[in-house]
Amino acid sequence: MGRLCRALALLGLLAIGGAQAQPPAKNPPPKKPDTAPKPVVEPASDPTRASPALERELAVPKTGDKAPAMPALRLKGRVIAKDKPAAALIELDPKTAPYLVTKGTTLLLPNGIRLRVLDVTAAEVQIEVSPLNETIVLR
Repeated sequence: MGRLCRALALLGLLAIGGAQAQPPAKNPPPKKPDTAPKPVVEPASDPTRASPALERELAVPKTGDKAPAMPALRLKGRVIAKDKPAAALIELDPKTAPYLVTKGTTLLLPNGIRLRVLDVTAAEVQIEVSPLNETIVLR
């Protein structure tokens, strides 16, 4: 029994010594703050307000803004044939040849103006000018 007591005493000492020899339990390391960029949440847009792009399109031109320059149109002649649609010769620039137009012809000018021939008769030629929204009658 002497050996058993010694063995138990040795085990007890080892248990006590082992418990003291262990370093105290460390606290878990503090969590680092989240450095990932968080998405920016914008407030919902007001559906009753126009977008900036639409506001620019709808803006009324200021007095300083210039309207597109309208070229001087000259009626050089009309061609009225018995079985053919009426046609007209319109001069936009004296340096270039006149354009032969009939009803429905569209001319696109370099400055953004669009000329559409509404009607060609023996008495007159009606031309719609866009974006100025005007009708010109050449006689």
